[in-house]
Amino acid sequence: MDRAVEQKPDEHRRADRFEPDTNGLGGVLDQVSTLLEELGEGFAASLTRLREITSISPFPEGFFDRFLPAGARKKRILNRLSSDIEALVVQNVENIRWAALQNLDRSIRRFASALENRLEETVELTRGAVELAHRRRKQREETVQAELQRLELGGTKLANLEELLVQFATQESTNG
Repeated sequence: MDRAVEQKPDEHRRADRFEPDTNGLGGVLDQVSTLLEELGEGFAASLTRLREITSISPFPEGFFDRFLPAGARKKRILNRLSSDIEALVVQNVENIRWAALQNLDRSIRRFASALENRLEETVELTRGAVELAHRRRKQREETVQAELQRLELGGTKLANLEELLVQFATQESTNG
């Protein structure tokens, strides 16, 4: 994130960096590979440069093209190249899509795991706070009980003292 902020705004326009070069498709694949590396670790898309040709024919593809007239040969070669390029593009796009999907899945799993860990920590902290509040309440209750007993004892003593004073006052008034 910090790196992105420090970069110039022009560097964020990645599409501008795709420039045709003399290497043709290989140069574009190199540029795409560079961009994929810049996406960071975990984003590992493999790009295919050559199409695997599977054929059950004993003759290689294009073997009979040399027997055709130049115009037909050129047309078949262009069609074959167009087909190869389309197959490579589809395969490479699918490789990038799959890597992006895997990266997204991995990120979601990491986020879910971190969220679950934080939720567990929050639950534990909440339990601890509730237990602490319960313990403090019990301590206060014990303190209040002790104070209440002391005050009741004091009240009893005062009641006894009042009774003694009343008895003393009645004795004085009868004696006096």
